[in-house]
Order: sequence, then C-alpha cells, then structure tokens
Amino acid sequence: MTTFVLRWLQVCALFAVLLYNWVANARPLNGLNASDLTAMFPVAMNPAPYALALWGAVYMFLAGFVIVQLLSGMYKQEEIRQIGPWFAISCLFNIASLVLWHYLFVVPSLVAMMLLLLSLIVIYTSTRPNGWSSDPLVLWLVQVPFSVYLSWVFVMTMVRISATLQEFNRGDFDFSGTVWTVLMLFIIVMVAVVTGMKFRDSAFILTAMWGVTAIGIANSYNDTIFYTAWSAAGVLLLLTIILLLGQSKLEHRKPFTKAL
Repeated sequence: MTTFVLRWLQVCALFAVLLYNWVANARPLNGLNASDLTAMFPVAMNPAPYALALWGAVYMFLAGFVIVQLLSGMYKQEEIRQIGPWFAISCLFNIASLVLWHYLFVVPSLVAMMLLLLSLIVIYTSTRPNGWSSDPLVLWLVQVPFSVYLSWVFVMTMVRISATLQEFNRGDFDFSGTVWTVLMLFIIVMVAVVTGMKFRDSAFILTAMWGVTAIGIANSYNDTIFYTAWSAAGVLLLLTIILLLGQSKLEHRKPFTKAL
C-alpha cells in the first residue's frame, strides 16, 4: 500500500466512524439510541450521561490527526509513520462494536470493543518512540489525541464488560452492584497510574479521571461507589499535578522535553 493511499484511507476510515456514530443516534440503529441501551443494561458502572460528550472531543482530536497526517512533509515524522494502517483498523473495530451493540449482539460487541482497545494500544505505543515530541503538531494532534482516545475506550470497555457479565450472570455475584463496581474503579485507577507514570502522560490520567468522576456522579445514591469514585478522581488529579510540576522543573534543564 502506497503512502498516498494509506493517508487517504485514514481520512475515509474516520469519516465512516463519524457517519455510523451519527446514524446510530440520529436515526437509531435497531430503533435504539444510547440512552435506550444504557437503560437496557443498568449496571452501576454506567457513567452519568454528560460524560459521553467526551466522544465529541475525541473525534475532534482524531479529525486533527487525519488532517495533520495529510500535510506535506508530516508523514515523514516517525510518530505518524509508525501508525501505519492501524488507525483504519481501529476504525473498523469502532464501527463493528457500535453496530453489534445496537443490534444487541452483546458478546460479539464486547469482542470488537476489546479489539479496538488492542489496536489503540498498538497506536499509542507507536506514537511515542522517543517520548513526547518537541513538534507541537505531533504533540497536540497525534500523541495527545491517542492518549485521550485510548484512555476513554479503556474506561468504556470496563463498562461494557460489566454489562456483558451481568447480562449472562447465572451465579450469585452481582456484576451490576457495589463490590464489582468498586473493583472496576480500582482497575481503572491502577491502569491510569501505571500508564501515566510510565509515559508521563497526564492526558491519559485526566481522561480516566473524567470517567471515574462520571461513574461516581451516576451513583450519588450509593455512598460506597460515590466516595470511592471521588477518592479515585482525587488520586488521579494529584498524580497529574505531580507529573506537571515535575515536568515544569525538568523543562528548565531540558527545554525541548515535553510531557502532558
């Protein structure tokens, strides 16, 4: 596949994702919009509805990515070149997960979402071969977008796992309840902390914080989940501040080193 074809394939792939996401709610697939699906799978891991607005920010970031990778000379940047066809592949999994979920193919939808997550992990690691780029276009329109996208898809995958397990629950454990939700919040925080520390990535951490805060707000009637979520958000906020302050000191010695 030539570079020219690949670059335009990324554009078409994102357009397809945006189109399917619009159709899914404007003309609901299978007659079900996002609110209907949330009501059908009432697990405590569901974030407050306002949190889903982050998808809009994610897609705006990705639009920036597909534009910048078309610019003359930008595809020579290692952080862009290393993505290869993985962005288009991730778009296919995004669409598959969306369509399967709306048609209530719960397990296949979860599989597609986990494949989306895996493809984004490949992209994420490919976009930071040498840490944060000193090129503002690469930093803000390539690296940061995939930090936010990966973190948000990870949070939503945890939500989808909870819904799927509860749907097929035949045992005594309540996958929609307090204990499971607290466990999942703990997993989200641990992944955010490890990723944030390893890659010095406050964008990833802040996105995870957005998710756990929204889960807490959605469970304001449940003190255990509510306070756990807000405590988790506090830990993530503190870690972000530490990373940013530490990087600020580092930049006095290494002007071209960046972290978010």
